[in-house]
Amino acid sequence: MTQDSYGVFVEEDLRFQVGMCVTATWSHCGFTYQGRGEIVGLTQRNVAVKLLEPVGRLREYAADSVLLLPRIADNVTWSTQNCVRLERVERAGDVAGWKRRSNDGL
Repeated sequence: MTQDSYGVFVEEDLRFQVGMCVTATWSHCGFTYQGRGEIVGLTQRNVAVKLLEPVGRLREYAADSVLLLPRIADNVTWSTQNCVRLERVERAGDVAGWKRRSNDGL
């Protein structure tokens, strides 16, 4: 990862807010998983993400499961394979081009 790409991760991390739609990436038992979710909690070192859809070949992670993933400030456990990324959108009305979950299922 270059310094420029690291800066993109830092910039996204600074934008995190509860209710934002994200893509969560994590590893477990040698397998890497990725799924869409919603930020439901934030601490200085972690992001709590509620999955919006089942994830895994066998759907090991059900929709509405909550994962606790590291923020970039946690330089011990954070990696590009264990992180949270914001979902970009092209719709008007979204804060700074980032998608926010609403009650209408968007």
